[in-house]
Amino acid sequence: MGNVLRGDDGFGVVVAQALADGRPLGEGVQVMEVGIGGIHLVQALMAGFDVLVVVDAV
Repeated sequence: MGNVLRGDDGFGVVVAQALADGRPLGEGVQVMEVGIGGIHLVQALMAGFDVLVVVDAV
């Protein structure tokens, strides 16, 4: 999560891009960059997963 146009608020986006750079992450691991979608997306993003890791700058 984050906005790359607002300095360090784009931290989560940069982490997602680094994780999705083509290296294998393991079976069942998925990287999503949701921009400024907000924390209210957590329940929707959890559908079908056991664990959700959110990277965001405050």
